[in-house]
Amino acid sequence: MINRIQSIFLLMCPYALVSTPVALCDTQPVIYVAGDGTGNYNCDGKDDQVQINQALEYAANNPGTSVYLKGPFAYDIENSCLIGSNTELTGDSSAKLRLADNVGWTTASVGTPIVGQIGGKGTVVHDI
Repeated sequence: MINRIQSIFLLMCPYALVSTPVALCDTQPVIYVAGDGTGNYNCDGKDDQVQINQALEYAANNPGTSVYLKGPFAYDIENSCLIGSNTELTGDSSAKLRLADNVGWTTASVGTPIVGQIGGKGTVVHDI
């Protein structure tokens, strides 16, 4: 009886391993933004929010995608970066956002958000 149970167990183990969804092993896609030409989107230190927004838009259209800012680099931001649902924005600790002067960053009531949401104020976004 024990040999029969062991045999069944040994037959079931490989089946369970083969049946495990591959999605459990998948890592989330990462889109790289860089200032050295090695990214999916490459910045030049001027109006870098354009490339960052392109990467964030791609991520919003591909849920679960992360946008990673590579360093060392100072990204020049003169307008808002807009993030959508199911998106992660992260990066190297040596990646810096350099905010332009006089674009309303400091006026809370009418200020421009540094990171806003795709679709603007009142749009529902989630899982950021």
